[in-house]
Amino acid sequence: MWLCAGLLVGGLSCAGKVRPDEMSAAAHRREAARQRLHAEVDLARAQSLTGGLVGPIDLLNWAAIQHLEHATAHDRAAAAMESFEDAECGALPPESRAACPMFGAMRGLVEVPDGIRVVYAAGAPIDELVAQMKCHLAYARTRGYPFAEECPLCMRGVRIARAAGADAIDLEGSSSRAVAELRRWARKETAR
Repeated sequence: MWLCAGLLVGGLSCAGKVRPDEMSAAAHRREAARQRLHAEVDLARAQSLTGGLVGPIDLLNWAAIQHLEHATAHDRAAAAMESFEDAECGALPPESRAACPMFGAMRGLVEVPDGIRVVYAAGAPIDELVAQMKCHLAYARTRGYPFAEECPLCMRGVRIARAAGADAIDLEGSSSRAVAELRRWARKETAR
């Protein structure tokens, strides 16, 4: 806390930038509650140290303000994640969002330059599958990607796109690590 107060005097914020993907929506909400508690403690300390007369330059009050701003940033991040999931999933109920939509008509997995290609049977509803996959990825993102071992759509850094001219969907990694994870998952699946 005193480090934070020292930073405030120097004109820097302790709140930092909150990124939605750094944790689940639930974890953002827990962090927001923790930051509010810190703000309450700082305000109580300020009042006890000054006998209730708190001046505008009091560092504990500034620290409390920073905690409240940080809490608000976490609340916004959680809301943004939940809103994105709702937009991606539309009317799909939460129990349907949780199921990995890849396996129904899947015929094979092939490595492509930026990840893997999921090949489906001729005539498979590819556009519908892409929509379901994007929903599942948003669902996993909101929950902090907890199912990565079971479904590659639950990995951080995955992009989903219909493969041009094929009954297939490309899962691409946004980093070399994501590409490697996708390929590791595909090798494990094809070995079953």
